[in-house]
Amino acid sequence: MEISIRKAVSSDGRRISDLLLQLLRRKIEATTPQTLNTIFQQMLQQPNTTFFVAEYEGNIVGFLSLTIQYKLSELGKIAIIEELIVDDRQRSHGVGALLVKAAEQEAIANHCTHYEVCSHGARERAHKFYETHGFEKTGFRFGQNL
Repeated sequence: MEISIRKAVSSDGRRISDLLLQLLRRKIEATTPQTLNTIFQQMLQQPNTTFFVAEYEGNIVGFLSLTIQYKLSELGKIAIIEELIVDDRQRSHGVGALLVKAAEQEAIANHCTHYEVCSHGARERAHKFYETHGFEKTGFRFGQNL
């Protein structure tokens, strides 16, 4: 299985939106591909955000968004995986690992001191994936809808 990784471009928005809808099943009533694509297009303009896509046979089968920011408690820049989604039909084929590696290389190139990801508490399979790829559980994330 030949998978290639590249930085996302504007025309990838529709397929990335479709992948996000796989992840957001619980919020699907309030989410449309058009809404997600609009947000993606806005985020592409942000200098601290990078999107990577994984392609297989010319089709996007996964994507990752990475934000780089300064954080006082980490004494410098950190890289945060904001989203990582692999098409349901392509999981367990190394797509996620390649995306995480590309994001790690971007973090190193940007002189980040720390690399992290948040994952929903119910996503146990994702937690195992991250632990397998060197991430350690270091805390909890608390959120509040506004």
